Amino acid sequence: KLINIICIFLLLLSLLKLNNYKGRIFYKQIITLIFFVPLTFLIYLFLPKVNPWLNINSKTLSKTGITNTLRPGDISSLVKNEDLVGRVFFSSQFPVHNKRYWRVFVLDKFINNTWRESKYMKKEILESSQNLKSNISEIVKHEEWILEPNYIKNIPWSGDGIPINKKISITDKGMLLIDNSLNKRMKYQIHNRANYWRKIKPSIEESYIEISDNNLLKKLGEKWLRESPNKKEIIFKAERFFKESNFQYTSNPGKMNKKNPYDDFLFKKKIGFCEHYAASFALLMRAANIPSRVVIGYQGGDVLRSIQNKNYLLIDNSYAHAWTEIWLDNKGWIRVDPTEWISPERIQNSELIINKNKSKFAMIRSNFGLKIYSSLSNIELGINRIIDKFNFKPNSYIFSKNKIINRLISIFIISVCLIVSTTTILLVNNFKRFDPLRKLIKVYLKILRSYNLNLYKGETFKNFSSRICEKYPEISTQIIKISNT
Repeated sequence: KLINIICIFLLLLSLLKLNNYKGRIFYKQIITLIFFVPLTFLIYLFLPKVNPWLNINSKTLSKTGITNTLRPGDISSLVKNEDLVGRVFFSSQFPVHNKRYWRVFVLDKFINNTWRESKYMKKEILESSQNLKSNISEIVKHEEWILEPNYIKNIPWSGDGIPINKKISITDKGMLLIDNSLNKRMKYQIHNRANYWRKIKPSIEESYIEISDNNLLKKLGEKWLRESPNKKEIIFKAERFFKESNFQYTSNPGKMNKKNPYDDFLFKKKIGFCEHYAASFALLMRAANIPSRVVIGYQGGDVLRSIQNKNYLLIDNSYAHAWTEIWLDNKGWIRVDPTEWISPERIQNSELIINKNKSKFAMIRSNFGLKIYSSLSNIELGINRIIDKFNFKPNSYIFSKNKIINRLISIFIISVCLIVSTTTILLVNNFKRFDPLRKLIKVYLKILRSYNLNLYKGETFKNFSSRICEKYPEISTQIIKISNT
């Protein structure tokens, strides 16, 4: 909001300058801007707003493109843009590369070759923020996020700890939720504290498999189960299968067969991105009677330093990632990322498929811009906190349910405001400043008129003074002095 106000102010000032606005005195230009701010605010409130060019469904699509459904090819197309997702700071050292997983959606329902999100329950946080503060000596802040607006209720986190904000809750699937969709920049902290979502037993959806069209995949999973009922051995067989079958990792895998995409991927094309490996591995585990699900979020991040000299990870869309979670009776839900078997450098070093190698100048320019952006976003967060305290929400006002009447009233109000603003500015421009010297001159001329000494029409003050000096030479010295003054 602050940045928008500054931009509007500078834009109006630029327009005044470019159009050679006649009020050249700076204070008049400032007054003009001040009187047009209410007009701008009213336009924001009352003027009908067009729909965004991209139709956004708050339940399925974020501004960054992460969705709560997954089909082959979804993420590989997403990582080709670098729209900013957020920044995460740590109170201690950064987690190692293969621990930098930021979960957003958990998909545990597989229907018609599509992974979907099933129903979940919010796992209420028993500790309030006051309790957390009272025991602050026992708690270590694990991670702190500054998240960009994304219009969904799911927000990223590592999956470890507990949020201090009362408006954030953890689901039984290990997702972090906010009360309302995120339509402005948000800051939140995750503290080290035990939570038990990883120990919640699998639901029916997390064990059910419907892969009638992917028969080869199903037969392979069932074969592993017949060979050994031991779950760890089955996972080892899957790892060996992926490592020894000449799979390739790429962001351009091409389209898979619509009828049986996972059979097509595993046994024919053998070329895919993270979602291909995560989704097919999860299906293989279900075929081998191991509950599994797919997690969508981000992995990795660019290490940068803020103006406050703090290191942080910057996460953009190019780090979008999918991995698998499987259920082991003695451990609960554990992460298994088959991408690491195929492309270990992607996980161990956060090396992306897309080309992120930039020139030194481009890197310096980018880092400088991000530092300024970071500082501005911190200012905005502070202003938002103040606004939230006063519960100020500038929502559009509706006069009538009839759209035509509502818009006519809006146009009338804006027109009245425009007339008042313009009239006020014209009055300001015509306002003559008080000049004490001019006032004294008027008194002086009035005194001279009492002696029949009148200023002729069109006569300059200098000529008038010379005429008086010729008529009254005895006072010429005083008259000249007044004229010069």
